[in-house]
Amino acid sequence: MANRLYVGNLSYTTTADDLREAFGGGGREVTDVFVVTDRETGRPRGFAFVEMGNSADATNAVSEMNGATIDGRQLKVNEAAERVERDNKRGGDRDNNGGGDRPSRGYDRGGERDGDRPSRGYDRGGERGADRPSRGYDRGGGNQRPTRGYGSDRSDSDKGS
Repeated sequence: MANRLYVGNLSYTTTADDLREAFGGGGREVTDVFVVTDRETGRPRGFAFVEMGNSADATNAVSEMNGATIDGRQLKVNEAAERVERDNKRGGDRDNNGGGDRPSRGYDRGGERDGDRPSRGYDRGGERGADRPSRGYDRGGGNQRPTRGYGSDRSDSDKGS
């Protein structure tokens, strides 16, 4: 068994010191504790990784701590999976339109189209020829102003003048 353990179902108030104390009981050696936090808020995400001194301590900790209660929560403890190195394919850019190996979601932003590639709908305006009719979700353009309804700058009292 590897020395690195996954500890899940943690209370958001559980600290690294709490885990170090709990997993270090019974003479086990804890070499590292890492409580995973949210990047934006800095709050704990409810799980952690505990690295034990050797595989015997790790095996003992899994059998003893899996199902144990800390801060009112029943822990889920098992061997941590090896960390997989990922290509930095998160987020989109102008070339892949969505990130990763996923295809574009198909929300056309208008403009000229290749003749062999049909529009997928949700147009936002742009050049439109006779061979490419509006799909119905067009933001349109031009100098049209609403005369009534939400967003109109004319009130009912202005109509008569």
